[in-house]
Amino acid sequence: KLIVGEKSFFLQPGEKLANGIEGIFILGEDEGIILRCAEAFHDQQANTDRNPGDRWMI
Repeated sequence: KLIVGEKSFFLQPGEKLANGIEGIFILGEDEGIILRCAEAFHDQQANTDRNPGDRWMI
């Protein structure tokens, strides 16, 4: 199960955090971030296919 964003939750017996507790980034309304695709997937929000090496800004 993937949990995205700032969340509080308890781990169930046998569960562990893959990378431990990580910091979060909060972008201001006048900021953006450039992403680079590591593996192919369909971006449902943008209704487009993303391929390794593709870059886009959010």
